[in-house]
Amino acid sequence: MKSGECMTIELIPDEIRFAENPEPRCPCVLLVDVSNSMLGNKMEQLNNGIATFAQELKSDSLASLRTEVAIITFAGSAEMAQEFVTADRFEPQPLNVDEGVMITEDQCYPNPLSFGDGTNEQKPDYMSEDGLYCYRAPFRLLGGTNTSEGISLALDEIEKRKQTYRDSGIDYYRPWLFLITDGEPTEPQEVVDHIARRLKEADSQKKVAAFSVGVEGADMDVLARISPRRPLMLKGLAFSSMFVWLSHSMSRVSRSRTDDEITLDTDGLKDWAAI
Repeated sequence: MKSGECMTIELIPDEIRFAENPEPRCPCVLLVDVSNSMLGNKMEQLNNGIATFAQELKSDSLASLRTEVAIITFAGSAEMAQEFVTADRFEPQPLNVDEGVMITEDQCYPNPLSFGDGTNEQKPDYMSEDGLYCYRAPFRLLGGTNTSEGISLALDEIEKRKQTYRDSGIDYYRPWLFLITDGEPTEPQEVVDHIARRLKEADSQKKVAAFSVGVEGADMDVLARISPRRPLMLKGLAFSSMFVWLSHSMSRVSRSRTDDEITLDTDGLKDWAAI
């Protein structure tokens, strides 16, 4: 295939999809912490839960056409893991934990390194003559938990998607932003404060409906300062139950009018949230 043809195909999918499926859209962004502390059973159960989410949405003929899912992951940085796609076409790929970068030569830093969730300073192997904290290779340098970058990217992508709907004449529901994390932000406090204000402002102006879920190890006090709504603590690793609830919520939204207020299934929360 010629490069020009490839570019043309990449530029027109939304136009084709909106023509084939002009239903109003309910965008749902899963904002997922993939830092090193999610390694192991947490990530395995999370991936199982996302697969359940896809299956449940597909079983609802209307929600599968109206719900659009995107996935953004964050650790040391944030990235789009899944572009917006209607649920009937959503085929989630397993997410992987950010295992950092293997350092093969000794390194010295002005401050001690913090690994994992960023709260545990690692004792240096030695100090340099000019007072730097030095670590002997090999060691793995982890990227932290850049929650602010993840939220910022999610809000930016939501606004871009809404503009695409408007340009295409597609009506849409208030977007959902669903944050899942087991740590706390490792970026400077002023950065966290800024993104918290931005998120709360977007929620209060009904640009987005933001929800947050803490997994075992999450600092719920910090999460509460970021979130417009009270964050919920996941019971154990009940990701599948959580995503069943989320899919049912999307089904309810898809059967409402686009300007209806959001009503949550509070009874269903008991299946997966410690409330």
